[in-house]
Parts: sequence; C-alpha cells; structure tokens
Amino acid sequence: MIKNSLKNFAKNLVLLFIPMGIFYMFIIFAIFGLFSATVESLQRMITELAELIHLSSETSSASVNQFLAYSLEQLNWNGSLLDVARQILSTGWLQTTVKGFFETLSASTEGFEEQVLAVVTEFKDSVGAIIAVAVTVLGLGIVCANYATRFAVRKNIVKGGIKKFIIAHTVVPLVQSVFLTVAFGLLAVTKLYGLLLIFVVLLILSGASLINAWIIHRDDKLTYQEVVTSKNVLGHLASSLILLLIDGVAVALLFLLSPILAILMMVPLLIYTLNIADANADSFICALVEKKKLPTA
Repeated sequence: MIKNSLKNFAKNLVLLFIPMGIFYMFIIFAIFGLFSATVESLQRMITELAELIHLSSETSSASVNQFLAYSLEQLNWNGSLLDVARQILSTGWLQTTVKGFFETLSASTEGFEEQVLAVVTEFKDSVGAIIAVAVTVLGLGIVCANYATRFAVRKNIVKGGIKKFIIAHTVVPLVQSVFLTVAFGLLAVTKLYGLLLIFVVLLILSGASLINAWIIHRDDKLTYQEVVTSKNVLGHLASSLILLLIDGVAVALLFLLSPILAILMMVPLLIYTLNIADANADSFICALVEKKKLPTA
C-alpha cells in the first residue's frame, strides 16, 4: 500500500495546481473583502466621530477655545517654523493637546465619552463580523478545493451509477472537509496536543477512506470484515503519514526560501495528499476485488 501511495503521489503531482488555484482564489476574495469592508467601517467611524466632535465643540465652544489658547501659549513662537516644529516633536505637545482636547470635550459635554465609546464599539463589532465572514469564505475555499481535487484524482477510478458518484464525490469530501476544519481549529486551541490530534484525525480518515472505497468498489465480492481490519487501517495510516512527512519536508524547504510561500502551500498540499491517500484506498480495494475474481485452483 505504501509503494502504491508514493507512486500515485508522484504520478498525479500536476493535480496539486487544482487546490492551489482554488484556495488562492478564495484567499484573494477573503482578503479583498476584508480590506474593503474594514476601510468602509473605518471611514464610517471617522465620519461619526468627526460629526460628534463638531457638535460637541459647538456646544462647549468657550471651554474648547480657552483650552486651545492655553495650549498654543505653551509654544515659543519667537523662533522659526522649524524651531516650532522641533519643539512640538520633542515635548510631546501634539499628544498632550489631543488628549487635553478630548478631556475638555468630555468634561464640558454631557455624554460625550459614552457616545465616543459607542462609536468605537460599533466599529470593533463590525470588524469582528467582517473577520468571521472572511474565515467562512476561506473554509468554503477548502471545501471547494477538496471537492475539485478529489474529483480530478479519482475520476478514472470511480465509475458506475449516480449512487457511487454521489458517495465518492459529494458525501465523503464534505465529511473530510469538516474533519479538516475541526482539526485545524482544535490544533490552534490545543497546541501541545497537536501531534496527538493529527494522529487521531488521520486514523479516523484512514478508516473512513477504506469504508468509502469498500462501499464503492466491493461489487458484492468483499465483506466489510475483509476490508476494514486493523492491519489495513494502520497500513493506510502509515502510507498517509509518509506522504505527510514528504509534505513537511517540502514546506520546511519552502520556509527557508519564503515563510509566506510555505504557509500558502500548506493547505493545498494537505488537500492533495489526503485525496491521494483516498485514491490509494480505491486502488487497494480494487486489487482485492480482482483477486477475489481470480479462479481458484
């Protein structure tokens, strides 16, 4: 099984461009949407704050004018403009003036501080919602990339009626994508238990791959007990771990060239590798079926 898995991995390597292209497209959508929506929210917050400051300044114009006059008196205007600029930068005059200006508005305008806090909180909530949508788009990108890669890798293996097509190219990739999404989420939370989590997830996916391949290719020649054995599951897991080790070496080498490139390649490599592992399970079951069909002496 290991030898066949390595052969399939090398033979179909060109199909790696499928998850790369789809995932990168969704990344661009997510980043562009995140940037544009955040800028729009920021502009809205600045506009609301400017209107609030303008109205509050009109309400407490006497206090504001008095404070500004006092602040300007702190500067020595006898020198050149360059000397004044140096004084502003060296003494922290600008920061002090801005802070004092808002404190004056807060003290002279009822509810000013609460209104500013409400505007800022609305902006933070808006950004949080935008990030959630961007993450959802990335998750959808993983699902689509996984579906397309699975179809490309297994289109010549999985043949038959609509039932087999749905199982092979719809049900299983969706379940697999859920496992991947949950695994990445738990990995971010658990950290120290990441390796154990990866092993458990791969063990589950190995068993699921064999079950799926058995359902599609059994042709009433194989029983469940003949296929989903501990030996076969562990053999499939071993081949998957070897492929992941190859991925790890590739990502490490890419990291030496460019950390950003290595990060961008991680998800497409993982999607491609898992689907090659599934194709290997198909080949394994097909070989067992053919062996069953051979006449006995």
